Amino acid sequence: MVKWKVKKNNMVDIIHFHTETRSNKGDAAIFEAIKSLLSKNMHIGKYTSKRIEKLKKRSYPYFIEKTIQGPMGSKIIPQGLFFGDFYKFLKKKQKELLIKNINKHDLMIIGGGGIYSDYFLPFEDDLINSVQIPIVVFGAGYCHNFNGGMLSEEQLRSVRTLNIKAKLSSVRDNDSKLFINRLGCKTKVIGDPAVLLESEKFNIKFPKKFKVGINIANHGWVSQNEHLKNIIHAYIWFLKDLSKKQDIQIYYLMHHPKEKEVIIEIKKYFPKMKICNYPPRRLKYVYENMDFVLCMMLHSSIFCFGSSTPFVNIAYDKKNYAFMSLINKKNEVIKFDKVSPKKISAALERISRRHNKDPSLDRFLCSNINFVEKIKQLFDK
Repeated sequence: MVKWKVKKNNMVDIIHFHTETRSNKGDAAIFEAIKSLLSKNMHIGKYTSKRIEKLKKRSYPYFIEKTIQGPMGSKIIPQGLFFGDFYKFLKKKQKELLIKNINKHDLMIIGGGGIYSDYFLPFEDDLINSVQIPIVVFGAGYCHNFNGGMLSEEQLRSVRTLNIKAKLSSVRDNDSKLFINRLGCKTKVIGDPAVLLESEKFNIKFPKKFKVGINIANHGWVSQNEHLKNIIHAYIWFLKDLSKKQDIQIYYLMHHPKEKEVIIEIKKYFPKMKICNYPPRRLKYVYENMDFVLCMMLHSSIFCFGSSTPFVNIAYDKKNYAFMSLINKKNEVIKFDKVSPKKISAALERISRRHNKDPSLDRFLCSNINFVEKIKQLFDK
């Protein structure tokens, strides 16, 4: 295998293309976990962070598509022959500058998170093929909302191009591995790196009550408008029934800003519910102190698993089932269109309420560290 030389001081300069980290706590957790794993196990120099959208194939330059918006998010982009040539020039220059910036580094990390989805694809194949440093896909995932459309041939080709170009490729679950394998490429399952995110203890007090965490996905999944109201009502009636049986304290574990709409509705019934809108490491600490969590967002489940906290997941995407299958908890997931207070209560009765460390957590850690070791082997010592 060809060994790569680092450019200076035996320190590896990394450029990391990742999903959005400012609003989505799960995506932020993935980024922090990967950076921490690399920093603890490699000699890292400069660590550059970039949005993965910069790799996406676009009709217009990135900054124009992201900034020129009209009512309800519609694009207002001037058209005409002059503007068309101008946009082509800007897009070409933007790509050249990005390639130049990437190649100044020693290593390009892509992922993790659900980058194999309609939202992020297709990638710009010419850009990917122009990268002259090793590309590593780290713990990426395939996303497919129930009732959602399939990826186009162009999107699938771009995933294949990336995985052929990559020196190393890993995914977060077996469904994602099957997706890559069907494209004729190899990859390795290492689990979602966010499982390994270390918590940060902070000044928050937990009462001597049965502490119930809840989370509801409200970020625009395919069947949300049709089913969200029923899901909220199922949560409310489950919590009402549980509160009759024991003294509970409810915590809303916030993963996305749009969940504020859900919080307002649930607060009408439980005004003493505590809202937990914290950075990922502090949010993980709250998860560690819950007795039970009823969740929807994938990384709410991942935080629970990493905290050894009992949970039930309401699945709106096939990725939810893929994760629950990976950790052998298929009985603790309910599909979004089948959810009811009775089914939630039955699932709660089936699970253990003890915070025993799941033995598969060590498997996740070993898989991720072994993958980092393979990254290290790409370079001369």
